[in-house]
Amino acid sequence: MKRILLFVCIIVHSHAASFISSATNYAKETHTIVTVKPVKQLQEQFIPLLQKNSVAWVKMKTEDELAQTLFSLALLEHFRPDNFQEHKLQKFLDECLLFINKVELPETLHFQELHTYLDFWYFSKFYELEIPFTIPQEVIKKHIYKKQLVKVNDPFNALLSWNYLTILAACDPKPYKRLQRYKKRLKKIALQNNETRGYLLTHELFYSTHFGRKKLRKKKRFTKQLTQYLTTTNCAELPLVLRAQLFTSLKLIEKGESPAAQIIASTLQNAFSETVLESCMLTVAAA
Repeated sequence: MKRILLFVCIIVHSHAASFISSATNYAKETHTIVTVKPVKQLQEQFIPLLQKNSVAWVKMKTEDELAQTLFSLALLEHFRPDNFQEHKLQKFLDECLLFINKVELPETLHFQELHTYLDFWYFSKFYELEIPFTIPQEVIKKHIYKKQLVKVNDPFNALLSWNYLTILAACDPKPYKRLQRYKKRLKKIALQNNETRGYLLTHELFYSTHFGRKKLRKKKRFTKQLTQYLTTTNCAELPLVLRAQLFTSLKLIEKGESPAAQIIASTLQNAFSETVLESCMLTVAAA
């Protein structure tokens, strides 16, 4: 499952210089920092431009892109709150959230498309909108039910179904409580593929920490799982977006200072972004 994250936070040269200076001083003191060089190169390579007219920008993009924008903003707000204040990203975020309430569910909705609207529901609750976006139970039950969950046997659909259940548990747990029992099975299937395994590990961390806003429970377990994954995987062959998410996950756990972080950081050092999605996640990783 690949999230198309389409908004990139501005990292100006003054912030980059300050960040690198602090990191360098830390390196002199501990001799173990592993993020200085990759982060410096990423900040220099992916200095984004803030949209001058954010309202028009939101209207021009698809609903799926808007959902992924909210995902990226949630991470960027945690890692760089200074940028949110200085570059008025809160105003942009507010405009995105207002736009959600104007969204209407399409008459025909495929299983894979449900993800976008579940994201709207999740982030409207995440940011505590007075009137959150919701999806009627009859729509949910057409796509997520016992027989469907039992039949899932491929890693990508297992990952998607696991993600749906995770969002439902956060948004409206009572009606879908019985379905949560299938998450364990879906997780096992998703772990069978190297790529979906990586996405599951990162998203499980993002959701369980409320995108960095809640204290991480079972820190040792998450650290062990990510370390095992990174040390037994050819990280250079993973999608660039996933590599950036893995590094971001390690920063949520231990500020990106472990040997495992060194492994993934080395693959980002000379990364070249070919899409807005990749540029965004690299910027999040460098934040």
